[in-house]
Amino acid sequence: MTFAEGFALESVAAVKQAVDLPVIAFGRIKSPDQAEAILATGQADLVGMARQLITDPHWVNKVAEGRTAEIRPCVACNQECVGRLAQNLPIGCVHNPAAGFEETLGVETLTPAQTPKRVIVIGGGPLGLKAAEVAAMRGHTVTLIEKADELGGQVRFAARAPGHAEWGQIVAHLIDRVQQLGVTVRLNTEATAALIGADNPDAVVVATGSGPGPLPFAAKGSLPVFDEWQVLQDGGPRDQRVVLLDIGVRYEGAALVETLAERGNTVYWLAPTPTVGFHIDPPSLVSLRARLGAMDPPVECVAETTVIESGDDMVLTLNVFSQQVRPLAPVDALVIAGGKMSHSALAEQLESVVPEVYTGGDAVAPRNVSIAIREGERIGRAL
Repeated sequence: MTFAEGFALESVAAVKQAVDLPVIAFGRIKSPDQAEAILATGQADLVGMARQLITDPHWVNKVAEGRTAEIRPCVACNQECVGRLAQNLPIGCVHNPAAGFEETLGVETLTPAQTPKRVIVIGGGPLGLKAAEVAAMRGHTVTLIEKADELGGQVRFAARAPGHAEWGQIVAHLIDRVQQLGVTVRLNTEATAALIGADNPDAVVVATGSGPGPLPFAAKGSLPVFDEWQVLQDGGPRDQRVVLLDIGVRYEGAALVETLAERGNTVYWLAPTPTVGFHIDPPSLVSLRARLGAMDPPVECVAETTVIESGDDMVLTLNVFSQQVRPLAPVDALVIAGGKMSHSALAEQLESVVPEVYTGGDAVAPRNVSIAIREGERIGRAL
């Protein structure tokens, strides 16, 4: 998603001028207006899409029927399509849980609920929004409770990282959908077992997510330690020497390393994996490493390495294979990517209060947005 929409159009237009053949435009084309403009300006004769049609295979029908507001946008994250293709795995889509599962999760397979229920969804992140959308589509009466003053969960923070703004389109689309479907949304509301019990719902979906876990090393000094969400909410170090310890699931480190570097920090990106960004799809990693190398100063990437102790102005690093211990100093701050813990206590409390309790996403185990949305889809269908 760090590439602009329509990034290949200059080359496409040059080919169009040079040949007497139909030319198909390609490269991050996702909106009807963009596609129409390409044809109107003569840059190409036809418009081709790949990832956008994986995200929303009904794109053409929605455009033809004037339902463009319902289009599910591709955010070019590459996680489930290009990323899985690079591993020789079946492709899918972060935003479309039916991709690869059309026979069981395609929209044509969604059936009305035999017995409409009063459903409360706790948590307005991607899982909660998706579960609320699907439940409402099936005819349930749905209330979504969110303790913050806006919906979106952790994804809205991830969208603040440089070049990552399109993550916000995922939750923006889901927010539009729950509003279109008449879901009741209660913001600034802390869900408790007593509150839920007083509403007497037929079913509850617990989508309470996760938060920072305990430090994965011995903190023996005064070195400031920040978690990823503190940094992405515009906190954390600036113009300092920073160690980024990346123990995240996949892409957290990538979002943080550019955020920290753009704030003037000298960044050491440490990861215990064979390379930093080990789980990032190859095209995204190659472009990321090029950007990091071009920064002044360039980000220093240190693989196969973790932190075992922090002091006042230093950290002790450990090579996970050689077991060699080395100090890294001077250091002004340490940032941790990953290492989250589930917020699951409320789900356990509700088991004796509500007839049906469903839990998913990070509230079960900290994972990624793709899994959260897929589990939200399945929970919405199970209600």
